[in-house]
Order: sequence, then structure tokens, then C-alpha cells
Amino acid sequence: MELAEKILSEDFDYHDDSVNESSPIEFCEPELLTKLEHAIEEQHFNSRTEQNYRHWINRFIIFNDLKSPALLGQKQVKAFFVYLATKLRVSKAKLNQAKLAIDFFYDEVLQKPLTPTGSC
Repeated sequence: MELAEKILSEDFDYHDDSVNESSPIEFCEPELLTKLEHAIEEQHFNSRTEQNYRHWINRFIIFNDLKSPALLGQKQVKAFFVYLATKLRVSKAKLNQAKLAIDFFYDEVLQKPLTPTGSC
């Protein structure tokens, strides 16, 4: 199974050691990983929050065919959340985690805030 298929699958295990959590970020734009690490460090997130944020950011990047997130906007973010809610049927709590991670990524890492999407 390819990395993209594995990460986007419904039963993806975050703790699967065969998946390098930084791979999609590094692949699409290598300097983004460093920016993400600095932004996370500045916020003093615990390791679980950091792991969750990386997970959702990677899934978002893979969902968008490894395109640079800087080139993506509200339309692609909304499509990702629709996919999570309808295709994967993730819980409201996980949708909220994903939203927080993507908002953090755009606000703090890319410094390109998204327009409000409404609640998940």
C-alpha cells in the first residue's frame, strides 16, 4: 500500500512505525517541516498534540496530492473536511482536532490565515 493510501485510509494507525510522520510535509516543501517544528516549539505543545497536528497536516497535504499548502486555500480545506466527515465519517472530536491543526498550520506556519469555515 502506498504512503498516501495508508495515511488516508479509514483505519490509519498514527503509531505505525512504517510511516514517517514528516514525509508528506518534507516532500511538498522541505522548509515547511522546520517552520512547523519552530511553531510547535513556540507554543509548548505536548508530544501528543504535536503528533496529532502533524498527523492532520500530513493527511491534508496527501489529500491534496502533495501540493504546496501555500498554494491551497479555503476551497481545498473545506473539501478535506467534507471528505473526513462524509467519506471517513470521523467523529466530531477528530474533526475539531483536524480543524485546529489546519488553522494552526495556516496561521502560525504559513502565516496565511484562512477565512472562517464555521464549526465542524
